[in-house]
Amino acid sequence: MDRKDFYKQEAQPVPRQTDNNRSFDPAAALILHRIDPMAEIMEPPVLIHIKYQPIATLGNFSLLIGKAKSRKTFSVSCLTAAAASGSCSLEGIRGNLRAASKILYFDTEQSPFHAQRTVKRICKQIGQDKPVNLDAFGLRPLEPKERWITIDHAIANTPGLAMVVIDGIVDLLTHGVNDEEEATRLTTALLCWTQNYNIHIITVLHQNKADFNARGHIGTYLVNKAESVLSVTKDPKHNDISVVESVYCRDKDFQPFAFTINEEGLPVLIDASPPETSKWQSISDIMEKILQPLKAMTRGHLESEYMKHTGNCRKTASNHIKYAVQNGILLKDEAAKSYKLYHSAVHEEENKLFSLYPNYEDAPF
Repeated sequence: MDRKDFYKQEAQPVPRQTDNNRSFDPAAALILHRIDPMAEIMEPPVLIHIKYQPIATLGNFSLLIGKAKSRKTFSVSCLTAAAASGSCSLEGIRGNLRAASKILYFDTEQSPFHAQRTVKRICKQIGQDKPVNLDAFGLRPLEPKERWITIDHAIANTPGLAMVVIDGIVDLLTHGVNDEEEATRLTTALLCWTQNYNIHIITVLHQNKADFNARGHIGTYLVNKAESVLSVTKDPKHNDISVVESVYCRDKDFQPFAFTINEEGLPVLIDASPPETSKWQSISDIMEKILQPLKAMTRGHLESEYMKHTGNCRKTASNHIKYAVQNGILLKDEAAKSYKLYHSAVHEEENKLFSLYPNYEDAPF
C-alpha cells in the first residue's frame, strides 16, 4: 500500500473505556465535533443584558458570587424576573426571552418560608402572581446527589426550557468545595447541560471570608468556565447598599451599579460609589493587560512587565505573581518555566471535555 492509499482509507473506530466503564468511540467523537470553518453558525441569542452589555446567552452558564448576606439572592431574583418578563425592578437589566420559553428556579439552602418569599419577589417584578413560564423548587430537604439528579431530570423533561437558576451550586457537592474531582464533574455537567439542551444556567456561589475569590476548587473551575462572573458586595460604608460589578465577561464589562431594598422589599437602583477594587480583580486586570490570550512569559520577564505597568518594586511583583498563581489568575507551566493567563489555558482544554463527554449521559457521574 503506497502513502496515498494509506491516507485515503477510512479510519476504523477504536472503542475505549471511560472512567465510568462506558464505551467511548474517539473516532466518532472527532467526526461529531469537527469544527467546519465554512459552516454558518448563528450567534447565540442573548437572554439578559445589563446596561446594554450581554451577560447571558444560550449554550453558556454564568456565575454570581458574593459574601454571606451580600444580597446575592436579591440580585439573582432580578436577573430571573428580567429573563421571564423583559424587565425587573432594577433599571438597566433587560431580558429577551420568548413568551413560550420556560425558566426553572432551584433554591438549595433556604427554608420553605424564605424560599417562597424569594419566588414571590420574582413574581412581583414580573407582574403576575403565578407566571406560567416560571417553575420554582426548594431542594433544601434533599441530599446533594438527590439535588443533582432532580435538577438533571427537570432539565431533561421541561419542554421549551431556556434558562435554569441554581441558587446554591455548592449544595450539589457531596465532598465539599475543595474536592477537585467532584468540582470537575459538576463543571462538566454545567457545560453538558447548557450545550446539549441549548439553555443558559445561572449559578450562585459564596466568596471566601478572607478575600473576594469564589470558594474552593469549584469556585476556580466555575470562574474560568463561565460566560460571565458577577460579584455582589455590600458597600463598606453603607450596610443597606449592595454593589454589583462585572468580574469577568466574554463580552464587554458593564459599569458597576448599586442598589438598596425599598419598602416593598424589592431591589431599586441608588447612586453610590462602588467599593474599592478587590486585590484579585486589580491583579487580574494587570495580568490581562500584560498577558494577552495564549501569550506566555518567563517569570523574570513577567516581573519586569508587572513593575513597568504598576511602578511596584520587584519583590511586590514577585509576591503578586505568586498570589495570581494561587488564586486562579495565572497558570504556571513547570516544564516550560513560563506563565500564562489561567482562563486562556482552561479554554484550550474546554473542547477536551466535550471530546471526552460529548453527551451528558456519558459523563462520569
